Amino acid sequence: MAFPNEALLAFLHRESGSAQLPVTVPDTITTWETEAFCLSSKGFGLAAPAELIVFQPFFLELSLPYSIIRGELFELKATVFNYLSKSIMVKVTPAPSSDYTLKPSSDGQYSSCLRANGRKTFRWTLIPSVLGVLNVTVSAEAEASQSLCDNEIVTVPDRGRIDTVTRTLLVKAEGTERTETHSWLLCPQGSDGRGGANTS
Repeated sequence: MAFPNEALLAFLHRESGSAQLPVTVPDTITTWETEAFCLSSKGFGLAAPAELIVFQPFFLELSLPYSIIRGELFELKATVFNYLSKSIMVKVTPAPSSDYTLKPSSDGQYSSCLRANGRKTFRWTLIPSVLGVLNVTVSAEAEASQSLCDNEIVTVPDRGRIDTVTRTLLVKAEGTERTETHSWLLCPQGSDGRGGANTS
């Protein structure tokens, strides 16, 4: 995911020469560059650039086309990635909608063990019922479980236990697009060339 160039400018007054600045960043895995400088009665100071790495314990990714035809069936895929060093139990839930119908896949399992540094894909069959742009929303949640995952007790992260993703889907009408061209012969009326045009 790409973000536009953004800058956070903050002025802090400190006697000790050190400061902490809490900031809010998008909840996706990316790297931000930070720079700082200071002014004092003794002159100007410039700190070396540093990187701020934003991290999620796990995240969800939806795979769907840009557009489909109304009544067409396609497979909606939701892949969960686990970046923790321990296994987790995840439950994936699509948001209900009156614009489309979701049918479970053959296995119908949407709660599963996810190994450390692993991933798993969940599938549904999506059938749209209306035209236009639809919002498809799916959530993944790490939940507590007594079940073992590869003989390991699953963990629940303290932060970032839920990830919700919404993607748009364009539903087009059935049929084949056709272009028609019509031609007319325009004949001036009157000897002087003036008058209306007969398009019959």
